[in-house]
Amino acid sequence: MNPEDVAALGEARDHREVEALLSFCRECLERKGYPPAYAETTAFALVEADARGIFTHGAAGGTGLDEALARTGVAATVDVAAVPRRLEQRYPTIGVIDARGAPGHYTSRMAIEWVRELAGTHGMAKVYVFDANHFGAAGIWAEEIASDRKLESHVTSTTAACVRFLGDDRLGVDYTRGAAVGRKHRLGTNPDAYCIPYRDGFFTIDMANTELAASLCYKYFKEGIASGVTRMLAIPNYAADEDYRPTFDPSRVMRLRDGKFTMPGSVFPYGGLRGYKGQIALQRIEADHSFAGGPIEAVDVGSTGQRRISHAFEAQAIDFLYTREAALERMASLVTDWSACAGPATRMPGERSHLAREYSLRHGIPYTNEQIQALRRCGASLHVDFERVPASAKPYPKNLFTK
Repeated sequence: MNPEDVAALGEARDHREVEALLSFCRECLERKGYPPAYAETTAFALVEADARGIFTHGAAGGTGLDEALARTGVAATVDVAAVPRRLEQRYPTIGVIDARGAPGHYTSRMAIEWVRELAGTHGMAKVYVFDANHFGAAGIWAEEIASDRKLESHVTSTTAACVRFLGDDRLGVDYTRGAAVGRKHRLGTNPDAYCIPYRDGFFTIDMANTELAASLCYKYFKEGIASGVTRMLAIPNYAADEDYRPTFDPSRVMRLRDGKFTMPGSVFPYGGLRGYKGQIALQRIEADHSFAGGPIEAVDVGSTGQRRISHAFEAQAIDFLYTREAALERMASLVTDWSACAGPATRMPGERSHLAREYSLRHGIPYTNEQIQALRRCGASLHVDFERVPASAKPYPKNLFTK
């Protein structure tokens, strides 16, 4: 499918070539002390997110290159000298990695290599990583596991706490009022990602178990600080202020004082004001990770101390009943049947990001002016010339780059 055939063009944007951007990010990270392997995987995760239009997790996003370089925000506890290790297995299909604070992108690649090896031998496997750091967009790693179309995958992560517990609203009206409100933040956005291969592509689900990832709010908050103009959120019942009232203003959710980022506000579990099912999904992930060294107390967003989190990577062979080719064909037939019943504007999970990636590889990543300026600042601080990344200004398919 041709991306230009499915999306109306928006205003002209500065497009930057993917491979050159990867090289730019790697050099910046290495100059800040990241070993080459750590720099490579971190650059890959950031640029891959941008190429897919997941700008909240990209190089100039809410959890981007500047945080990785300064080791602030989600990178505040990254230890570039750490050497993660596999722990001795008690069971042949379950592995555990002690990340020791190494970059989350590197330990994710390490876990993926191991879980694919175990699943290839035993049919199913799961690898946990604890004492870990943020790993970017979960769907990228889910697709890495399934990339050879032999395995389906499931990836989860815990995060810093930015969600309050909801209560029992017996009237079924609003779980954010009075006694229904939790006393403080306790749950993270705790993303879930699944990838199921089929003959023509990948069915990829990548979602926070909140209305949206908190990184979107952080991205808007950062852009407001840089420009002096607050960029308002557009999603109802996504974020709340300090008093747990829904707000569109990211500056009422997050603060920056004396160079320290804090989050007095919150984001809602998916379901918004009645998001008890989303809350249970958040709890499920933390419960599962508790068996593998995951945090059992709240991880504070604003802390400069221990803020480390946990990840889990699952893989399952698809050829346990049919041949691999027949299994891929059956999944393709299922997608075809879904599509025949969908409306003309319906997209399958993962379709938008796959089309965006195809476009980016052909034409470059279409960045906003604010994103370009953020990347320029990263390069200038390390004497790495961002302008060496080839650029071209042209309209872009706005419906593919919406995050």
